[in-house]
Amino acid sequence: MKINIGSDCTMEEARTFLGLPVVKLRLEAMLAELEELMRVNLLAMVSETIFKTWMHTGVPSGVQGWEQM
Repeated sequence: MKINIGSDCTMEEARTFLGLPVVKLRLEAMLAELEELMRVNLLAMVSETIFKTWMHTGVPSGVQGWEQM
C-alpha cells in the first residue's frame, strides 16, 4: 500500500507545524563568523606563504598543486 500526502507550504511553515527549532538566526551568525575567519586568514597569508604551501620541497603533492594551477 502506498499513500502520498502533499502540502503547499513554505519551509518555515513546515518547521513550525512539525515543531522544529528555528535555526535561521543561528545559521546566519555562524556564516558571518565563518566569513570573518576566512577574511582574517586570507589577509594574514602573504604570497610567499601561499607559494611555500603549494611547493613543498620534495613533496609530490606540492608539484601536483602547482600543475593544477
